[in-house]
Formats: sequence, C-alpha cells, structure tokens
Amino acid sequence: MIIRTQKWQIIFILVAFVAVYAFQDFVSHENINLKDFNNCDIEVQNNLCLFNGDLVVNTPEVDSSLIALVSFDKSRIMDESLSKATIYNKNIQESTALKGYGRSGRLSNKESYLQIHNLPKIEQQYAIQFSLFIHQIFKEDVTSFDDKKIRILQKFHSDDKKNLKLTFGLDSRRLFLSVPAGSDAIFKTLESFSRIQLRKWVQVTIVKSDDKIKLYINGSLEGYISPPDKFTYEVEQNPFIYFGNQLAVDKPTDENFLDYLIDDIRVYNRVLESHEIFAKSEQFLGGTSSDFYRFSCRNCPRTQVACPQDYHICNSFEILSQGFQYARSMGWVDPVSPFIWTSEGMINSKLDGQVGLGMCCKDIVYQG
Repeated sequence: MIIRTQKWQIIFILVAFVAVYAFQDFVSHENINLKDFNNCDIEVQNNLCLFNGDLVVNTPEVDSSLIALVSFDKSRIMDESLSKATIYNKNIQESTALKGYGRSGRLSNKESYLQIHNLPKIEQQYAIQFSLFIHQIFKEDVTSFDDKKIRILQKFHSDDKKNLKLTFGLDSRRLFLSVPAGSDAIFKTLESFSRIQLRKWVQVTIVKSDDKIKLYINGSLEGYISPPDKFTYEVEQNPFIYFGNQLAVDKPTDENFLDYLIDDIRVYNRVLESHEIFAKSEQFLGGTSSDFYRFSCRNCPRTQVACPQDYHICNSFEILSQGFQYARSMGWVDPVSPFIWTSEGMINSKLDGQVGLGMCCKDIVYQG
C-alpha cells in the first residue's frame, strides 16, 4: 500500500513538474512583440500560436476600420468593436440568429429601436452592413395598393430632409435607398430589383465611396446613387445610425410597421471591397457565390436580355443546377410567371412572344 502510494506521488510530481515547466516556457513569451512575425507555424484554438517552436499568445486580428459591431450575443446589447460606441435601445427582444447560432435582436413593435451614437468621425467613405429577417408585415389597409414604405435604417441628421434612408416597400417587398438631392426635401431613390423574402435571412450592405453610394443584397449589387457634393458635408458630420419602426410612421396613428430581426451590425469607416461582401454573403445563399449570377431583366422578351462583360445568358444546366434556387432566394422569379430565359431558349422560335426573367452567369475558363 505504501509502495503504491509513493508510486502515484512520484507520477504526480513528474506531471506537475512538466506542467510548470511548460507554463513557464509559455508565459516567458508573453511580452513578445507580435509584430515580429506575420504568420504562425501552426495555429491553435483560443488564440494560441506555435511560432519558431514556441507557444505564444496570438491576439486575434482586429480590423481598425471596424468602428461599430453589434452581434446581440453578449449579456447586454453593446458595441463589441474597439471604438466602444454608445448603444441606445428600446423594446428589443432576444431571438434566434442565422442558422440557430447565437442571438439576434427582434424589433416587434412601433416603439422598438436601436441607435448607435458617438461613432468616430465618418469621412468621405464608409460601409454599413447588417443581417435582416422580416418576420411579419403589419399594414393598416390591406386592400390598398399604395406601396407604403417603412424606414428600416437611417443615417441620422437633425434635419430629417438630409437623412440617408433605407426603407422597405410593404407591397413590392423591395428595399429603397434614398439620399437628399437638395435643400427642398428632394431625394434620389434607388429601388432594388431583388425582393426581400419573408422569414428568410438576408444580408444588406450600403457602401459609400467618394462619388457613389451602393446597395447590395446578399452580395448582389442592386445599383448605386451619385449624391451631390452637399450631401457629404451636411450628413457625414452626424455619425448617428438608427434602426427601428419609431421613425417609420407617417402619422401618430399609422398602423404600418414591421416585425423584424437584425443581427451582426457592422459599421466601417472605409469602402468594403466587392470580394469582402461576396465572401460574407455566401452563408445566406447556401454556399453559392453571389458573384456568379447577375440580374438582367424581369418579365422581358428575349430581345431585352443583355449581360455585362465577362457574363453570358445562363444555359439550362446552370439554371437547373443552382440558378433557379438562387433566383428564388433573391426574389427575382415572378411567382405568377416563373419562366427564365436560357441560352437555348433564346434561339427557340416557339418562344416568340414569351416574357420571363433574364439571368446572366459568369464566364468560367477551365484550364486543363
């Protein structure tokens, strides 16, 4: 019994000695200058890194251009970026996020809102990106065909006539991006050709460069607006971003509002490149790259189908393999007439007089 006890004591002492030695070797590198190396030999979970045979702490890469990040995954709603912007919110409920992982914020009534204040000064360039899930539409007059627009997001200015606005059409189910075009409450408005599907997550990205403001849905470029020079001076000096139904009503008794979820809100003080937007959008499209397809026209005859450079009219294989599913997820397909033009159909004389969706697929060069 004594021999057995001593045996386990010896084993315990040896294990403790190895652990202490390894820990000392680990902590001895805590002051290492991480700028001395760019890549780990082996990356380990929990931000550990094997570099030149040594185990060191490898701090996660931080994008300094990310000036606001709200994921709703913390115990309270807060900015998780290094900027630590101030977050105000009201009546936001906890809900399920994309694919069931983490949490999202649900704005389920007219009083719900989320505000991001005290952002670092946004200069000529910025990007706003977020995930959107519209759960239900509440419309005051369901018999009306007036496409009332509910404001989902706005880049706030003390004068409402100078706000950048992103609205949702209750009937068309399209997004509308509006920017002021002058001092007389005149707005330039871009209407998306993609339709937002109910109860389906989509990614929305707004990118402002020096001369354009672009709107992306699931990585697909919906178009752009060229704002006047005055827009930059009057709006950019007020970095205050607002999500919610409260400013979306036309009058106090208006019963038009949305029940929707938002998640992974990101604000950058730079232009997001197209490949960055494509990479983040694939999870919303089942792994399909949004760069592979382009919208051409809806309910159009074959003579109006045209594709940009490096794209062609999709053939039947491309449509049947994944193209039709992509078109449905983007809201391109007309539920009444779901016909899609293919390269084979373009030369079929039996389809004279037919109208349908024009889709383009990316040219792929196979190298043997």
